[in-house]
This record gives sequence, structure tokens and C-alpha cells, in this order.
Amino acid sequence: MTDALVETRFHLPAPRRGAVARPRLADLLASKARLVLVSAPAGFGKTTLLADWLQPFAEQIAQPPPTFVGKAALLWLCVYHVVTLAAAQHPDWICLRLEDIAAAPQEAFADLYRRLDLPWSERSQRRVAAHSNEQNPVGAPRDDPHAIVRHSQAAAQAWRQKLSAEEISQIRRLTEPVAQHYYADHDW
Repeated sequence: MTDALVETRFHLPAPRRGAVARPRLADLLASKARLVLVSAPAGFGKTTLLADWLQPFAEQIAQPPPTFVGKAALLWLCVYHVVTLAAAQHPDWICLRLEDIAAAPQEAFADLYRRLDLPWSERSQRRVAAHSNEQNPVGAPRDDPHAIVRHSQAAAQAWRQKLSAEEISQIRRLTEPVAQHYYADHDW
């Protein structure tokens, strides 16, 4: 992702004069639906809803960190702030950390299937094994960046080798208000 593209992701729109509140959208997102896709023509309130959710980070978004890592951490903070709010409103939702799934994919998916009342078949087991085993690459192949076959345990921990201690410290500092709900000291 280029820096110019990242820059476009960090702009919290100012409230428009005469903007109409969209409580129906907020109610829909607070409903018991398992999946909500917000798709509508211009003027239907998508941006207003997003601006409301991200208001706690308005200053940070207006003055984002200068580094790519800092901007990525701010994006993570914003996304997981919304996830945390939604999960608190929906205690029946299942929220899992990638690191936990990657550490033991067979067990994690078997448990997820059970919780969703789905059949955990031999085919499902083979597919999870094929997509997560240690013979798979850690990262996406250059010729197929959308490939989903990975050595899941190594891939989930690859950031430890890719980031410097200073970058990890910066990410932790920037994301702490939300990350504390998902990560303990030993995870860093």
C-alpha cells in the first residue's frame, strides 16, 4: 500500500450542516444480524455513521502518525474499536483472535463449527489441514498475493521478525486503548 493511499484512509469527514441522523442504520448495526453489509448510494448516511463511530479518534485521524507503521496501527485501532463496541452489544457474537486460530487450526475450527452448529466433516478437517499446515509458505507467493494457503502458526508470528523493537513499541503504545482487550503483556 502506498503512502498516498494510506493518507486517503485517514480523513474523518466534518459533520455537514443539515446532516440527517441515521438512527435506522445504527439500529441495524446493533441488531442481532450475523452479517451486515452497508451499501447504499451517496447521501444515505454511510459516511456519517462511520464518522460517529470514529469520533473518539478524530484528533489522531486529523494528525496521523508520520510513519507507515504508525498509520497501520491507527487503522487497526479504529477497526478494532468498532469491533469491540459491536461485540459488547452482542455477547452472542463469536470473536476470535487470528493468533489463537493459527496456533491450533484444527481445534479452533472444530470448536467454531460446533458453536455455529455446523457439521465438522472429514472434508472440513482436510481443507483446514491443507490450508494451514507447516509445509505451506509463511507469506503469500509473489505471483499469487491472494493465495490463502499458509503455514498458519509461522504466518501469525511473522510480524516479530519483520518489525523492529521500536516499531513494535510504537504499535503497542498507539493501540493500547483497544489492544488491552485482546492482548496481554506476553503477547508482545
